[in-house]
Amino acid sequence: MKVAVYARVSSESQPQEGTIQSQLEALRDHAKAHSFTIVEECLDDGYTGTNLVRPALDRVRDLAAQGLIEAVLVLAPDRLARNLAHQVVIMEEFEKRAVKVLFTNYKLGDTPEDRLLLGIQGLFSEYERTKILDRTRRGRLMNARQGRLGGGSVPYGYRRINKTKDAPPKWEIDPDQAQVMRLAFRLVIEDRYSLRKLAKYLEEHNYAARSGGRHWRTSVLAHMLRCDAYAGTTYAYKSRATEPRRSRLDTPYPKRRNTSSVPRPCEEWIPIPVPAIIDLQTLQAARAQLDHNVKVSARNNWKNQYLLRTLVKCGICGSHICGASRRGNVLYKCSPWSHRETALRHDDQPIAVSRDVLDRQVWDSLVDLVSDPGNIRDQLAKRLHSYSARTGPTQGEVHANQEALERLSTEEERLVDAYRAQVISLDQLKAQLKKVDDTRTHLNDEKHRLQAHQESLGHPEITVRDLGDVSARLKRAMTRTDFQTRQRIVQALVNSVTLYPHRAVVSGVLPLNGNIPNDTRLLRSPFPRTRTEAD
Repeated sequence: MKVAVYARVSSESQPQEGTIQSQLEALRDHAKAHSFTIVEECLDDGYTGTNLVRPALDRVRDLAAQGLIEAVLVLAPDRLARNLAHQVVIMEEFEKRAVKVLFTNYKLGDTPEDRLLLGIQGLFSEYERTKILDRTRRGRLMNARQGRLGGGSVPYGYRRINKTKDAPPKWEIDPDQAQVMRLAFRLVIEDRYSLRKLAKYLEEHNYAARSGGRHWRTSVLAHMLRCDAYAGTTYAYKSRATEPRRSRLDTPYPKRRNTSSVPRPCEEWIPIPVPAIIDLQTLQAARAQLDHNVKVSARNNWKNQYLLRTLVKCGICGSHICGASRRGNVLYKCSPWSHRETALRHDDQPIAVSRDVLDRQVWDSLVDLVSDPGNIRDQLAKRLHSYSARTGPTQGEVHANQEALERLSTEEERLVDAYRAQVISLDQLKAQLKKVDDTRTHLNDEKHRLQAHQESLGHPEITVRDLGDVSARLKRAMTRTDFQTRQRIVQALVNSVTLYPHRAVVSGVLPLNGNIPNDTRLLRSPFPRTRTEAD
Protein backbone atom coordinates (compact mmCIF):
# COMPACT_ATOMS: atom_id res chain seq x y z
CA MET A 1 0.00 0.00 0.00
CA LYS A 2 1.29 3.43 -0.94
CA VAL A 3 1.13 5.81 2.00
CA ALA A 4 2.10 9.37 2.81
CA VAL A 5 3.57 9.95 6.26
CA TYR A 6 2.40 13.07 8.09
CA ALA A 7 3.95 14.41 11.32
CA ARG A 8 3.46 17.67 13.19
CA VAL A 9 4.93 19.35 16.28
CA SER A 10 4.08 22.85 17.46
CA SER A 11 5.65 25.03 20.14
CA GLU A 12 2.73 24.18 22.42
CA SER A 13 3.31 20.41 22.28
CA GLN A 14 3.79 18.58 25.53
CA PRO A 15 7.02 16.65 26.21
CA GLN A 16 5.26 13.28 26.01
CA GLU A 17 4.29 13.97 22.40
CA GLY A 18 7.95 13.83 21.39
CA THR A 19 9.84 15.69 18.73
CA ILE A 20 9.30 15.52 14.99
CA GLN A 21 12.09 12.96 14.67
CA SER A 22 10.59 10.62 17.27
CA GLN A 23 7.27 10.74 15.39
CA LEU A 24 9.02 9.92 12.11
CA GLU A 25 10.81 6.95 13.62
CA ALA A 26 7.54 5.54 15.00
CA LEU A 27 5.77 6.06 11.66
CA ARG A 28 8.61 4.46 9.68
CA ASP A 29 8.65 1.44 11.98
CA HIS A 30 4.90 1.06 11.62
CA ALA A 31 5.10 1.28 7.82
CA LYS A 32 7.91 -1.27 7.72
CA ALA A 33 6.04 -3.68 10.00
CA HIS A 34 2.95 -3.56 7.75
CA SER A 35 4.88 -3.54 4.43
CA PHE A 36 3.71 -0.06 3.45
CA THR A 37 5.50 1.89 0.74
CA ILE A 38 6.22 5.45 1.82
CA VAL A 39 5.65 7.77 -1.13
CA GLU A 40 6.55 10.99 0.70
CA GLU A 41 7.18 12.25 4.22
CA CYS A 42 5.29 15.47 4.97
CA LEU A 43 6.43 17.38 8.06
CA ASP A 44 4.87 20.43 9.73
CA ASP A 45 7.55 21.45 12.26
CA GLY A 46 6.45 24.38 14.39
CA TYR A 47 2.90 24.72 13.03
CA THR A 48 -0.09 24.79 15.35
CA GLY A 49 -2.88 22.27 14.90
CA THR A 50 -5.63 24.83 15.47
CA ASN A 51 -5.90 25.78 11.78
CA LEU A 52 -5.66 23.99 8.45
CA VAL A 53 -3.22 26.39 6.79
CA ARG A 54 -0.16 24.14 6.93
CA PRO A 55 2.22 23.42 4.03
CA ALA A 56 2.76 19.71 4.74
CA LEU A 57 -0.95 19.08 5.30
CA ASP A 58 -1.73 20.78 2.00
CA ARG A 59 0.87 18.57 0.35
CA VAL A 60 -0.83 15.43 1.72
CA ARG A 61 -4.20 16.65 0.45
CA ASP A 62 -2.68 17.32 -2.97
CA LEU A 63 -1.23 13.80 -3.12
CA ALA A 64 -4.65 12.39 -2.26
CA ALA A 65 -6.34 14.52 -4.94
CA GLN A 66 -3.82 13.35 -7.55
CA GLY A 67 -4.39 9.70 -6.65
CA LEU A 68 -0.73 9.09 -5.77
CA ILE A 69 -1.42 7.57 -2.35
CA GLU A 70 -3.85 5.06 -0.92
CA ALA A 71 -3.54 5.99 2.76
CA VAL A 72 -2.21 8.63 5.14
CA LEU A 73 -0.18 7.43 8.13
CA VAL A 74 -0.40 9.66 11.23
CA LEU A 75 0.73 9.11 14.83
CA ALA A 76 -2.56 10.24 16.46
CA PRO A 77 -5.73 12.16 15.54
CA ASP A 78 -4.57 15.31 17.36
CA ARG A 79 -1.51 15.44 15.06
CA LEU A 80 -3.91 15.81 12.17
CA ALA A 81 -5.92 18.61 13.81
CA ARG A 82 -6.63 19.88 17.30
CA ASN A 83 -10.11 21.07 16.43
CA LEU A 84 -12.90 18.51 16.06
CA ALA A 85 -14.53 20.35 13.17
CA HIS A 86 -11.21 20.42 11.30
CA GLN A 87 -10.76 16.69 11.88
CA VAL A 88 -14.19 16.01 10.40
CA VAL A 89 -13.44 18.16 7.32
CA ILE A 90 -10.13 16.39 6.62
CA MET A 91 -11.52 12.91 7.25
CA GLU A 92 -14.45 13.51 4.89
CA GLU A 93 -12.13 14.84 2.20
CA PHE A 94 -9.88 11.78 2.38
CA GLU A 95 -12.93 9.51 2.40
CA LYS A 96 -14.19 11.09 -0.84
CA ARG A 97 -10.76 10.46 -2.39
CA ALA A 98 -10.88 6.81 -1.28
CA VAL A 99 -7.80 7.43 0.87
CA LYS A 100 -7.63 5.73 4.25
CA VAL A 101 -6.40 7.47 7.40
CA LEU A 102 -4.26 5.20 9.59
CA PHE A 103 -3.21 6.04 13.15
CA THR A 104 -0.37 4.17 14.82
CA ASN A 105 -1.84 4.42 18.32
CA TYR A 106 -5.51 4.17 17.37
CA LYS A 107 -7.27 1.66 15.13
CA LEU A 108 -9.97 3.35 13.12
CA GLY A 109 -12.79 1.16 11.94
CA ASP A 110 -15.79 1.77 9.68
CA THR A 111 -18.51 1.26 12.28
CA PRO A 112 -20.53 4.13 13.75
CA GLU A 113 -19.07 3.32 17.16
CA ASP A 114 -15.52 3.78 15.87
CA ARG A 115 -16.39 7.14 14.38
CA LEU A 116 -18.05 8.17 17.63
CA LEU A 117 -14.89 7.28 19.57
CA LEU A 118 -12.80 9.27 17.09
CA GLY A 119 -15.05 12.29 17.60
CA ILE A 120 -14.82 11.95 21.36
CA GLN A 121 -11.04 11.78 21.12
CA GLY A 122 -11.07 14.96 19.01
CA LEU A 123 -13.17 16.70 21.64
CA PHE A 124 -10.71 15.70 24.34
CA SER A 125 -7.79 16.97 22.24
CA GLU A 126 -9.50 20.33 21.84
CA TYR A 127 -10.33 20.43 25.55
CA GLU A 128 -6.75 19.51 26.47
CA ARG A 129 -5.30 22.32 24.39
CA THR A 130 -7.70 24.90 25.83
CA LYS A 131 -6.90 23.76 29.35
CA ILE A 132 -3.14 23.92 28.75
CA LEU A 133 -3.41 27.46 27.36
CA ASP A 134 -5.54 28.62 30.28
CA ARG A 135 -3.22 27.10 32.89
CA THR A 136 -0.21 28.67 31.19
CA ARG A 137 -1.87 32.09 31.07
CA ARG A 138 -2.96 32.02 34.70
CA GLY A 139 0.42 30.72 35.83
CA ARG A 140 2.26 33.55 34.10
CA LEU A 141 -0.20 36.09 35.48
CA MET A 142 0.20 34.77 39.03
CA ASN A 143 4.01 34.81 38.79
CA ALA A 144 3.95 38.40 37.56
CA ARG A 145 1.67 39.51 40.39
CA GLN A 146 4.02 37.88 42.88
CA GLY A 147 6.94 39.84 41.46
CA ARG A 148 8.56 36.94 39.64
CA LEU A 149 10.31 37.57 36.35
CA GLY A 150 9.15 35.68 33.30
CA GLY A 151 10.89 34.70 30.11
CA GLY A 152 12.03 36.91 27.28
CA SER A 153 15.19 38.84 26.65
CA VAL A 154 17.08 40.63 29.42
CA PRO A 155 17.95 44.33 28.91
CA TYR A 156 21.53 45.33 28.26
CA GLY A 157 23.23 45.87 31.61
CA TYR A 158 21.69 42.81 33.26
CA ARG A 159 22.19 39.07 33.19
CA ARG A 160 19.64 36.41 34.08
CA ILE A 161 20.07 34.16 37.09
CA ASN A 162 17.94 31.07 36.47
CA LYS A 163 15.59 29.80 39.13
CA THR A 164 16.64 27.18 41.64
CA LYS A 165 14.75 25.02 44.10
CA ASP A 166 14.99 27.74 46.72
CA ALA A 167 14.84 30.96 44.67
CA PRO A 168 12.90 32.28 41.66
CA PRO A 169 14.69 33.66 38.58
CA LYS A 170 16.15 37.13 38.90
CA TRP A 171 18.19 39.75 37.10
CA GLU A 172 21.67 40.67 38.22
CA ILE A 173 23.53 43.82 37.20
CA ASP A 174 26.44 43.27 34.84
CA PRO A 175 29.05 45.78 36.10
CA ASP A 176 30.74 46.39 32.73
CA GLN A 177 27.52 46.83 30.79
CA ALA A 178 26.05 48.97 33.58
CA GLN A 179 28.99 51.37 33.25
CA VAL A 180 28.27 51.67 29.52
CA MET A 181 24.60 52.44 30.21
CA ARG A 182 25.46 55.11 32.80
CA LEU A 183 27.84 56.66 30.30
CA ALA A 184 25.17 56.62 27.58
CA PHE A 185 22.62 58.33 29.83
CA ARG A 186 25.21 60.93 30.87
CA LEU A 187 26.16 61.75 27.28
CA VAL A 188 22.52 62.17 26.26
CA ILE A 189 21.50 64.30 29.24
CA GLU A 190 24.58 66.43 29.89
CA ASP A 191 26.16 66.65 26.43
CA ARG A 192 22.86 66.38 24.52
CA TYR A 193 24.12 63.64 22.24
CA SER A 194 21.85 62.47 19.45
CA LEU A 195 21.38 58.75 18.92
CA ARG A 196 23.68 58.75 15.89
CA LYS A 197 26.37 60.65 17.75
CA LEU A 198 26.04 58.31 20.73
CA ALA A 199 26.33 55.22 18.54
CA LYS A 200 29.42 56.67 16.85
CA TYR A 201 30.99 57.48 20.24
CA LEU A 202 30.45 53.95 21.57
CA GLU A 203 31.87 52.42 18.40
CA GLU A 204 34.93 54.68 18.37
CA HIS A 205 35.71 53.84 22.01
CA ASN A 206 35.25 50.09 21.40
CA TYR A 207 32.39 49.53 23.81
CA ALA A 208 30.96 46.07 23.21
CA ALA A 209 27.29 45.68 22.33
CA ARG A 210 25.23 42.75 23.59
CA SER A 211 26.21 40.66 20.57
CA GLY A 212 29.87 41.12 21.44
CA GLY A 213 30.54 43.25 18.38
CA ARG A 214 31.29 46.96 18.18
CA HIS A 215 28.31 48.02 16.05
CA TRP A 216 25.56 49.96 17.82
CA ARG A 217 22.16 50.54 16.20
CA THR A 218 20.32 53.78 16.86
CA SER A 219 16.98 51.96 17.12
CA VAL A 220 18.38 49.72 19.85
CA LEU A 221 19.85 52.69 21.72
CA ALA A 222 16.49 54.50 21.54
CA HIS A 223 14.77 51.51 23.13
CA MET A 224 17.46 51.15 25.79
CA LEU A 225 17.38 54.81 26.83
CA ARG A 226 13.61 54.62 27.36
CA CYS A 227 13.60 51.27 29.20
CA ASP A 228 11.88 51.40 32.61
CA ALA A 229 14.00 48.56 34.00
CA TYR A 230 17.10 50.75 34.40
CA ALA A 231 15.25 52.82 37.02
CA GLY A 232 14.44 49.72 39.06
CA THR A 233 11.05 48.58 37.71
CA THR A 234 10.16 46.41 34.76
CA TYR A 235 6.58 45.75 33.68
CA ALA A 236 4.79 42.61 32.61
CA TYR A 237 1.72 42.57 30.38
CA LYS A 238 2.57 45.88 28.70
CA SER A 239 1.23 44.56 25.39
CA ARG A 240 -0.87 41.76 24.00
CA ALA A 241 -0.35 39.65 20.90
CA THR A 242 -2.59 40.24 17.92
CA GLU A 243 -2.80 39.39 14.26
CA PRO A 244 -1.00 41.99 12.11
CA ARG A 245 -2.96 44.01 9.57
CA ARG A 246 -0.38 43.22 6.94
CA SER A 247 2.09 40.40 7.35
CA ARG A 248 5.74 41.16 6.63
CA LEU A 249 6.43 37.50 5.92
CA ASP A 250 6.02 36.63 2.26
CA THR A 251 4.63 33.14 2.89
CA PRO A 252 1.13 31.65 2.62
CA TYR A 253 1.88 29.42 5.64
CA PRO A 254 2.70 31.52 8.70
CA LYS A 255 3.60 29.43 11.74
CA ARG A 256 1.89 31.89 14.07
CA ARG A 257 -1.04 34.20 13.46
CA ASN A 258 -0.59 36.66 16.33
CA THR A 259 2.82 37.94 15.34
CA SER A 260 2.12 41.60 16.12
CA SER A 261 1.36 43.35 19.40
CA VAL A 262 -0.65 46.31 20.64
CA PRO A 263 0.02 48.19 23.89
CA ARG A 264 -2.21 47.58 26.88
CA PRO A 265 -3.58 50.40 29.06
CA CYS A 266 -1.17 51.47 31.79
CA GLU A 267 -3.65 50.25 34.40
CA GLU A 268 -3.08 46.66 33.27
CA TRP A 269 0.71 46.78 33.59
CA ILE A 270 2.15 44.67 36.40
CA PRO A 271 5.30 46.19 38.00
CA ILE A 272 8.17 43.88 38.93
CA PRO A 273 11.11 45.29 40.95
CA VAL A 274 14.63 44.77 39.57
CA PRO A 275 18.05 46.18 40.58
CA ALA A 276 18.35 49.82 39.50
CA ILE A 277 21.26 51.11 37.42
CA ILE A 278 20.12 54.76 37.41
CA ASP A 279 17.49 56.77 39.28
CA LEU A 280 14.08 57.69 37.95
CA GLN A 281 14.99 61.36 37.47
CA THR A 282 17.84 60.39 35.13
CA LEU A 283 15.53 58.17 33.05
CA GLN A 284 12.94 60.92 32.76
CA ALA A 285 15.60 63.47 31.78
CA ALA A 286 16.90 61.14 29.06
CA ARG A 287 13.40 60.63 27.67
CA ALA A 288 12.80 64.38 27.64
CA GLN A 289 16.08 64.96 25.81
CA LEU A 290 15.27 62.29 23.22
CA ASP A 291 11.87 63.88 22.63
CA HIS A 292 13.58 67.24 22.25
CA ASN A 293 16.06 65.76 19.76
CA VAL A 294 13.16 64.53 17.64
CA LYS A 295 11.61 68.01 17.57
CA VAL A 296 14.81 69.84 16.62
CA SER A 297 16.06 67.28 14.12
CA ALA A 298 16.81 68.91 10.78
CA ARG A 299 16.31 65.82 8.64
CA ASN A 300 12.94 67.04 7.33
CA ASN A 301 13.90 70.69 6.79
CA TRP A 302 15.67 71.08 3.46
CA LYS A 303 14.20 74.15 1.77
CA ASN A 304 14.26 77.12 4.17
CA GLN A 305 16.18 77.86 7.35
CA TYR A 306 14.30 78.83 10.50
CA LEU A 307 16.19 80.13 13.50
CA LEU A 308 13.20 79.46 15.79
CA ARG A 309 12.28 76.09 14.28
CA THR A 310 10.13 73.96 16.68
CA LEU A 311 9.98 76.85 19.18
CA VAL A 312 7.11 78.93 17.77
CA LYS A 313 3.56 78.00 18.75
CA CYS A 314 0.13 79.53 18.37
CA GLY A 315 -1.32 81.29 21.39
CA ILE A 316 -4.91 80.59 20.28
CA CYS A 317 -5.02 76.91 19.35
CA GLY A 318 -1.80 75.85 21.10
CA SER A 319 -0.39 74.10 18.03
CA HIS A 320 3.21 74.35 16.92
CA ILE A 321 3.53 76.82 14.07
CA CYS A 322 5.10 75.55 10.87
CA GLY A 323 7.09 77.41 8.28
CA ALA A 324 5.39 78.45 5.07
CA SER A 325 6.34 80.21 1.86
CA ARG A 326 3.90 82.63 0.20
CA ARG A 327 4.76 84.61 -2.91
CA GLY A 328 8.45 84.50 -2.10
CA ASN A 329 7.94 85.46 1.56
CA VAL A 330 8.98 82.94 4.24
CA LEU A 331 6.65 83.01 7.26
CA TYR A 332 5.81 81.46 10.59
CA LYS A 333 2.14 80.75 9.97
CA CYS A 334 -0.83 79.16 11.77
CA SER A 335 -4.18 79.32 9.99
CA PRO A 336 -7.67 77.92 10.77
CA TRP A 337 -7.22 75.06 8.31
CA SER A 338 -3.74 74.09 9.47
CA HIS A 339 -4.89 72.09 12.52
CA ARG A 340 -8.36 70.72 12.03
CA GLU A 341 -8.10 68.43 15.06
CA THR A 342 -7.73 71.22 17.62
CA ALA A 343 -10.68 72.19 19.76
CA LEU A 344 -9.90 75.94 19.65
CA ARG A 345 -10.13 77.55 16.23
CA HIS A 346 -9.07 80.93 14.89
CA ASP A 347 -12.05 83.26 14.85
CA ASP A 348 -11.23 85.67 12.08
CA GLN A 349 -7.69 85.69 10.74
CA PRO A 350 -4.55 83.57 10.45
CA ILE A 351 -1.54 84.29 12.61
CA ALA A 352 1.51 84.77 10.42
CA VAL A 353 4.73 86.69 10.88
CA SER A 354 7.77 87.18 8.70
CA ARG A 355 10.53 84.71 9.47
CA ASP A 356 13.33 87.23 8.90
CA VAL A 357 11.80 89.89 11.15
CA LEU A 358 10.97 87.60 14.07
CA ASP A 359 14.29 85.75 13.89
CA ARG A 360 16.21 89.03 13.87
CA GLN A 361 14.29 90.46 16.81
CA VAL A 362 14.76 87.38 19.00
CA TRP A 363 18.44 87.12 18.13
CA ASP A 364 19.10 90.82 18.79
CA SER A 365 17.43 90.44 22.18
CA LEU A 366 19.72 87.53 23.04
CA VAL A 367 22.76 89.55 22.00
CA ASP A 368 21.64 92.42 24.23
CA LEU A 369 21.14 89.96 27.07
CA VAL A 370 24.82 89.10 27.36
CA SER A 371 25.70 92.78 27.86
CA ASP A 372 24.27 92.61 31.41
CA PRO A 373 26.90 90.79 33.55
CA GLY A 374 24.84 91.04 36.73
CA ASN A 375 21.90 89.22 35.18
CA ILE A 376 24.16 86.50 33.81
CA ARG A 377 25.88 86.11 37.18
CA ASP A 378 22.61 85.52 39.02
CA GLN A 379 21.35 83.05 36.45
CA LEU A 380 24.65 81.17 36.22
CA ALA A 381 24.86 80.79 39.97
CA LYS A 382 21.32 79.43 40.02
CA ARG A 383 21.95 77.01 37.15
CA LEU A 384 25.29 75.79 38.50
CA HIS A 385 23.75 75.02 41.86
CA SER A 386 20.91 73.09 40.21
CA TYR A 387 23.34 71.33 37.87
CA SER A 388 25.59 70.27 40.74
CA ALA A 389 22.70 68.80 42.69
CA ARG A 390 21.34 66.96 39.64
CA THR A 391 24.39 65.68 37.79
CA GLY A 392 27.01 65.16 40.46
CA PRO A 393 28.43 61.63 40.51
CA THR A 394 26.89 59.48 43.20
CA GLN A 395 28.89 57.52 45.73
CA GLY A 396 27.49 54.35 44.17
CA GLU A 397 29.05 55.18 40.80
CA VAL A 398 32.46 55.79 42.34
CA HIS A 399 32.22 52.61 44.41
CA ALA A 400 31.11 50.54 41.39
CA ASN A 401 34.04 51.87 39.37
CA GLN A 402 36.51 50.94 42.12
CA GLU A 403 35.03 47.45 42.46
CA ALA A 404 35.29 46.89 38.72
CA LEU A 405 39.00 47.82 38.77
CA GLU A 406 39.61 45.44 41.66
CA ARG A 407 37.85 42.60 39.83
CA LEU A 408 40.11 43.18 36.83
CA SER A 409 43.20 42.72 39.01
CA THR A 410 41.79 39.47 40.38
CA GLU A 411 40.91 38.28 36.89
CA GLU A 412 44.42 39.07 35.69
CA GLU A 413 45.94 36.97 38.48
CA ARG A 414 43.64 34.05 37.69
CA LEU A 415 44.64 34.13 34.03
CA VAL A 416 48.31 33.98 34.94
CA ASP A 417 47.64 31.09 37.34
CA ALA A 418 45.71 29.25 34.62
CA TYR A 419 48.63 29.67 32.21
CA ARG A 420 51.10 28.37 34.81
CA ALA A 421 48.86 25.36 35.37
CA GLN A 422 48.82 24.83 31.56
CA VAL A 423 45.06 25.22 31.43
CA ILE A 424 45.31 27.85 28.69
CA SER A 425 47.95 28.47 26.02
CA LEU A 426 50.18 31.51 25.66
CA ASP A 427 48.12 32.87 22.77
CA GLN A 428 44.94 32.56 24.81
CA LEU A 429 46.64 34.31 27.74
CA LYS A 430 47.71 37.23 25.54
CA ALA A 431 44.25 37.60 24.05
CA GLN A 432 42.56 37.59 27.45
CA LEU A 433 45.09 40.01 28.94
CA LYS A 434 44.49 42.39 26.03
CA LYS A 435 40.76 42.39 26.81
CA VAL A 436 41.56 43.09 30.47
CA ASP A 437 43.83 46.00 29.51
CA ASP A 438 41.18 47.51 27.24
CA THR A 439 38.58 47.28 29.99
CA ARG A 440 41.00 48.78 32.53
CA THR A 441 41.66 51.70 30.18
CA HIS A 442 37.94 52.43 29.91
CA LEU A 443 37.46 52.18 33.67
CA ASN A 444 40.43 54.45 34.40
CA ASP A 445 39.07 57.03 31.98
CA GLU A 446 35.74 56.83 33.74
CA LYS A 447 37.47 57.16 37.12
CA HIS A 448 39.33 60.29 36.03
CA ARG A 449 36.13 61.75 34.64
CA LEU A 450 34.29 61.16 37.92
CA GLN A 451 37.13 62.71 39.91
CA ALA A 452 37.27 65.74 37.62
CA HIS A 453 33.50 66.10 37.86
CA GLN A 454 33.61 66.02 41.65
CA GLU A 455 36.37 68.64 41.73
CA SER A 456 34.48 70.88 39.31
CA LEU A 457 31.45 70.99 41.60
CA GLY A 458 33.33 73.21 44.03
CA HIS A 459 33.24 76.15 41.60
CA PRO A 460 34.44 79.56 42.89
CA GLU A 461 32.12 82.49 43.47
CA ILE A 462 31.21 84.37 40.32
CA THR A 463 31.51 88.16 40.44
CA VAL A 464 30.39 90.94 38.10
CA ARG A 465 34.04 91.89 37.53
CA ASP A 466 34.81 88.37 36.30
CA LEU A 467 31.88 88.42 33.89
CA GLY A 468 32.39 91.92 32.55
CA ASP A 469 35.07 91.11 29.96
CA VAL A 470 33.50 87.71 29.22
CA SER A 471 30.17 89.38 28.47
CA ALA A 472 31.79 91.79 26.01
CA ARG A 473 33.64 88.97 24.25
CA LEU A 474 30.45 86.90 24.03
CA LYS A 475 28.60 89.82 22.49
CA ARG A 476 31.31 90.31 19.86
CA ALA A 477 31.41 86.57 19.10
CA MET A 478 27.62 86.28 18.77
CA THR A 479 27.52 89.01 16.16
CA ARG A 480 29.89 86.97 13.94
CA THR A 481 28.42 83.48 14.31
CA ASP A 482 27.05 81.39 11.45
CA PHE A 483 23.44 80.22 11.22
CA GLN A 484 24.02 76.75 12.74
CA THR A 485 25.75 78.20 15.78
CA ARG A 486 23.00 80.76 16.25
CA GLN A 487 20.37 78.05 16.08
CA ARG A 488 22.14 76.02 18.77
CA ILE A 489 22.34 79.08 21.02
CA VAL A 490 18.65 79.82 20.53
CA GLN A 491 17.69 76.21 21.22
CA ALA A 492 19.67 76.38 24.47
CA LEU A 493 18.29 79.71 25.73
CA VAL A 494 14.74 79.93 24.35
CA ASN A 495 12.02 77.49 25.36
CA SER A 496 9.14 78.82 23.27
CA VAL A 497 7.85 81.79 21.30
CA THR A 498 4.06 82.12 21.53
CA LEU A 499 2.34 84.24 18.87
CA TYR A 500 -0.93 86.07 19.46
CA PRO A 501 -2.78 88.39 17.05
CA HIS A 502 -1.19 91.51 18.61
CA ARG A 503 1.79 90.31 20.62
CA ALA A 504 4.44 87.62 21.02
CA VAL A 505 5.66 86.07 24.29
CA VAL A 506 9.19 84.67 24.45
CA SER A 507 9.77 82.16 27.25
CA GLY A 508 13.41 81.34 27.93
CA VAL A 509 15.97 79.93 30.30
CA LEU A 510 17.32 83.42 31.03
CA PRO A 511 15.01 86.43 31.49
CA LEU A 512 14.93 88.87 28.56
CA ASN A 513 14.50 92.26 30.19
CA GLY A 514 12.47 94.82 28.29
CA ASN A 515 10.49 94.62 25.06
CA ILE A 516 11.75 93.30 21.75
CA PRO A 517 11.94 96.01 19.04
CA ASN A 518 8.63 96.33 17.27
CA ASP A 519 9.31 95.87 13.55
CA THR A 520 7.22 92.73 13.05
CA ARG A 521 4.34 92.78 10.53
CA LEU A 522 1.43 90.37 10.49
CA LEU A 523 -0.38 89.57 7.29
CA ARG A 524 -3.68 91.18 8.35
CA SER A 525 -3.09 92.90 11.65
CA PRO A 526 -0.46 95.12 13.27
CA PHE A 527 2.09 93.71 15.64
CA PRO A 528 2.44 96.58 18.08
CA ARG A 529 4.03 94.93 21.07
CA THR A 530 6.22 91.88 21.80
CA ARG A 531 6.49 90.83 25.42
CA THR A 532 9.12 88.48 26.90
CA GLU A 533 9.00 86.21 29.91
CA ALA A 534 11.42 83.87 31.67
CA ASP A 535 10.67 80.41 33.01
